[in-house]
Amino acid sequence: MKLLDRENMKPIEIYFNRKRLWGMLTLMMVVLIFFGIALLFLNEIWLYLVGVLLCLVSPLILQFVIQRLLDVETPALTIDEKGLIEYTNALSVGRIEWGQIRDFTFNRELRSIAILLKNPRYFIRKEQSLMKKAVMWVNWKLDSSPLHINDHLLEVSFDDLVQAIESRQWGGMPFYDFIEHLIDDE
Repeated sequence: MKLLDRENMKPIEIYFNRKRLWGMLTLMMVVLIFFGIALLFLNEIWLYLVGVLLCLVSPLILQFVIQRLLDVETPALTIDEKGLIEYTNALSVGRIEWGQIRDFTFNRELRSIAILLKNPRYFIRKEQSLMKKAVMWVNWKLDSSPLHINDHLLEVSFDDLVQAIESRQWGGMPFYDFIEHLIDDE
């Protein structure tokens, strides 16, 4: 799939893969049922703690998956000249302007893109859900960013996703062309 549209510079819209969303919903239900039954019959403290953690995080994930299954018209990710509109996971914050983004780190092994923000605290404070704030803070401390995009549930490959972001990040030109443009203008 070719995502780069330099001629028209139209927003790039990337949607969820519905089969993967249904798979995630099914997996979550099986895991919840399994741990619920295990908690009833086993009296292990570690299993109890995992069950409690799962019970705290699962509603967030289930809400995200069900919301995305019902909303077929909203793109998971929109990349335009102003920035990103990101709804790819349960911690999504919506619009992120290019000026708020310091850089991106691309992790091919995890198929994840960390959005390195100039002011991560702003996005964490802006979040109203205490659970989401806590998860964003942990992400920020562990991985230098509270916000990530991964391609697991998207209709595009990781390479296409990276290409789409890089094609728009510097005003539609690759980074090295952007730097040369700045040098030439001085």
